Amino acid sequence: MLAGTAEVFTVTVPAWLLAALAFLGTVLGGAISFAVNQLLIKGAADRAAKKREKEDEQRRERYILQMDSRKATFDLLSCICAGIERMETETGQIYWNGELKRGLSHLEGVDERYRESDQRQLAELNTRNK
Repeated sequence: MLAGTAEVFTVTVPAWLLAALAFLGTVLGGAISFAVNQLLIKGAADRAAKKREKEDEQRRERYILQMDSRKATFDLLSCICAGIERMETETGQIYWNGELKRGLSHLEGVDERYRESDQRQLAELNTRNK
């Protein structure tokens, strides 16, 4: 038993060894910091890509719905014209089909331009996602 005496134990370490350990610690800390930053950057880029992909998909769906809606409107008006034409031939009476047909041909021209624009934009969205 030690009664009132304390022994001092001293270890001497060369200064170059301490400097080397400090340097290695700095390098290791920098490497860890760099790796964490790369992971954070990659995560942010992945989230941005997913968001962009989702927005492109929503835009694509909107274009398709617009195209379908315009086509349905055009088809409906075409059916109305065909019905009026049939009534005209069966009854021998002339209705306002001429005016409707002029409006329909104008609508068809406008629809064609919209359809081309929508198809260009859809193609652009599809190539951007590849």
